[in-house]
Amino acid sequence: MRTANRVRLGWRPRLYGALGSTFVTIGLVLLLFGVYHLYVVPAKTDREQHALEQELDRQWDQPDPAGLPAPVVGNPWETGAPPNGKPLVRLTIPRLNLHWVVVEGVTLADLRRGPGHYPGTAYPGQLGNFAVAGHRAPRVFWDLDQVAAGDPVYVQAGSTVYTYTVTGTEIVRPSDVDVIAPVPDNPAAQPVKQVLTLTTCNPKWASYQRLIVHADLTGVRTVPPDTVVG
Repeated sequence: MRTANRVRLGWRPRLYGALGSTFVTIGLVLLLFGVYHLYVVPAKTDREQHALEQELDRQWDQPDPAGLPAPVVGNPWETGAPPNGKPLVRLTIPRLNLHWVVVEGVTLADLRRGPGHYPGTAYPGQLGNFAVAGHRAPRVFWDLDQVAAGDPVYVQAGSTVYTYTVTGTEIVRPSDVDVIAPVPDNPAAQPVKQVLTLTTCNPKWASYQRLIVHADLTGVRTVPPDTVVG
């Protein structure tokens, strides 16, 4: 009888051992994912942003035919938007103590370089909605939920700095694309002012929602192109 019991119960140690190995494997995978997300991705983004800063500085400081410096004045995109993945403007959020070079486009390849401008939306200072997406990752929009109404957001294009003031935030479904309409959340309306919209995944570590930050243009000033406003 005792032998029969040992045979019937022999599966339990094997099952517990298999479950233990599975949980250890899952734990290691989650640990590696966290390390990659918290350390490897930010390091890659920093390298991309450093290259974009240099490219943007060259773009904003082209010499004229006489060999004299000719810093960009006004909007660099007046003659056409850059190709996807190329630098467009500099974006600064003092609340987060961070600034980025925004690229044109929002494909995965574009957003690996930093925040990206939604093609088809307005450019800074233009009537309508200048909409920018960014990954919910450290060194990008990881702490975007800390931005609050009244906070300034600076967008620099050449020698022109546009100051936007945050008006509020909302959380929407990924399918709610009306947040980047010329009049956010009201695609049938005609724009009467210049606004900024920032979008990222929500919550952290997931993507089943979108965190949205809205801001209105409240000021425009001129600075030397090599100035980093913040």
